[in-house]
Amino acid sequence: MESQLIEVIGFSVEKTSMLSFLSFFARAAQLDPRDTCLAQYICELSLIEARFNSHRGSEVALAAVYLINKIRNRHRDQNDLLLQLSPKPETQVRAAAKELCGLLQNV
Repeated sequence: MESQLIEVIGFSVEKTSMLSFLSFFARAAQLDPRDTCLAQYICELSLIEARFNSHRGSEVALAAVYLINKIRNRHRDQNDLLLQLSPKPETQVRAAAKELCGLLQNV
């Protein structure tokens, strides 16, 4: 019933995905297209690792952008902005970024 009503009124219901969060965080951090692609690659690597199943897509996307900023030695201000957008404390984001870094090093 609800789905028919939503369809009749033309309301669009979309699920959020890791990619949509990555796009949001990449824009917030002002990543260039090359770094956005690298962050997307890192996120995709996490999809095939079972240990990342415990992380939400938003957490992985945030950690990937955080990691890119660390790799590129970007200003601390950009990561501070990202952390303001997240309900997670910096220690958790940093831990997830470290896991992603290890994953990237093993490729």
